[in-house]
Order: sequence, then C-alpha cells, then structure tokens
Amino acid sequence: MSPDDLPGYLEQILVRVNPAGRAACNGMVAAFDHGIKSDELIRTTGHPSAKGTPPALETGRLRGSFRIHQAEPAGAYRWRSSDNPDTIYAHIQEYGGKITAKHTYVDAAGVTRPGFLRWRGPDGGFHYARSVKLPKRPYMHPAARRMAGDGTLRRGAVAGFDRTMGFS
Repeated sequence: MSPDDLPGYLEQILVRVNPAGRAACNGMVAAFDHGIKSDELIRTTGHPSAKGTPPALETGRLRGSFRIHQAEPAGAYRWRSSDNPDTIYAHIQEYGGKITAKHTYVDAAGVTRPGFLRWRGPDGGFHYARSVKLPKRPYMHPAARRMAGDGTLRRGAVAGFDRTMGFS
C-alpha cells in the first residue's frame, strides 16, 4: 500500500467501525439477556426466596418480561442499548419496598373503606393485607456485576464487533 492509498483504506475501516460498534453494543445486551435468564432467574429457592437472593421462579413471568432494546446512537461512535423487564413488580423485587392497596370498596352499609391486597400463598389459600413490605431480592445488579467480572459482556461485544468487521 502506498501513502496515497492510506486515506482511502482508513475511510473503508471507518465506514465499517460505526456499524461494528452498534453490533458490539447489541452483542453485549444479548449476552446479558441470555445470562440473566439462564443464571439469576432460574433458581427456585422456595416460596418466597430468601432475602437478598434472586426472586424464586414461580410462573416465569419476570424472566419472560425482559425486552431487549436494540442499540441507538449515543454520540460519535457511541451506542446505547438496554435489556429490562416490563412487569409491574420487577422494580420492587430488585430494590424491595412497601406495597399498599390503592383501591377502595364500598361495604354493605355504604361506607367507603380501604381495599386489600390479595395473593395465593404456597398452601394454595388466599392471603389478604392492606400493605406488605417486600425485602430486596436483587437480580439485575448482581447479574451485571457477575457478567462484567467473568468476561461474558466483553465476549458478547467482541463477537458482535468481529462479525461486522469480518474478523470471524
């Protein structure tokens, strides 16, 4: 290659690098999605799971609610994507907190009263309360730390980049 050919060669690389960056971002989020579904959200530790451990697998609704949002531009040669659950209870499982019934009902005497939460327990019977406090059952943050530490996210990004650049 001559010095005169170098600008054209570098331009060809540049044209491939931006889509490869997008592919790397998408590869990383796909690796996270696979990892959290196959490791953190498969453990069945009983009902309910122990405080500080991932939620117990009962219906699989939380695991099935994860949605990958493909990479979008986030600046020059930068991409951003996400993978997150869209169930109503995903946040309270990760961080814990208090759930309070927000509805009301009118009793037989015509008086408006606060409502109740209702859920089926492990014994099959229904349980009622005006509010419940749920402990933290983190699953997202531990998964991200584990996969960043063991190289899962890096491998996903490198695989996406290499495929697009034609290295693999």
